Amino acid sequence: MAALSHISPSRVEALGDMIFGLALSITAIQLAFAPPNNPVEVVGYIAEFVVSFGLLVWIWTSYTRITERITVEREKLLLLSALLLMLVSLEPYLLFIVWSGVFLGRDQTLLDLSSIAWSLDVALMFLILGLMMRQGILHPAHEVPSALSHEIQNLIHWRYVSAALIALAILPVFWSWTLTTSQLNDASPPKLIVLHARYFYWVVALGAAAIGGRWIARRGERTMQRVGYVRSPAADDA
Repeated sequence: MAALSHISPSRVEALGDMIFGLALSITAIQLAFAPPNNPVEVVGYIAEFVVSFGLLVWIWTSYTRITERITVEREKLLLLSALLLMLVSLEPYLLFIVWSGVFLGRDQTLLDLSSIAWSLDVALMFLILGLMMRQGILHPAHEVPSALSHEIQNLIHWRYVSAALIALAILPVFWSWTLTTSQLNDASPPKLIVLHARYFYWVVALGAAAIGGRWIARRGERTMQRVGYVRSPAADDA
């Protein structure tokens, strides 16, 4: 860890911006190599791009708010940052395997493993964001008022809860419950599309994470105004 103390925070931010930008680009490039066969696949691939893009921008926003406060002495924070960037790089790849596999009728075992991997990937990203907030924003050098510190603690805890909610998607019950529909294709007989409950649970879990985080952030804004704090880390990191 001693070697990390020589890394400039600006270099860490530059690396983060590069990897997030690369991950966002991969999301679009993957679609170029998977031409759709019918209108349903067009809509599905666009939806996959929107989901991956939106999630990465969400993570990037939270990550940027934290890295603005990195100091060279925080080796643990730099290690967490590196791990988060690795998970960010994997996210588009894993989601594309699942999403395209739904329409291409890939092996269900492969889709099961890929969807579990994506669930854990996203859950770990939220967990690491919480750990980074604790290591970075709540560092004693920042002199955060106690009232605002309490709200930041709430947001950190909500990051942990969000990670747990998303990780629950790996439970077998969310894979065993399915909804089957047919996909019309003029070039071939209709194919069956199997939609597992895990996919719908992702929407619920991520929606709860977003709504809960924003509600806590608004409380942080009110606390910031009450104590006269110049900037609210909790409000920034929703």
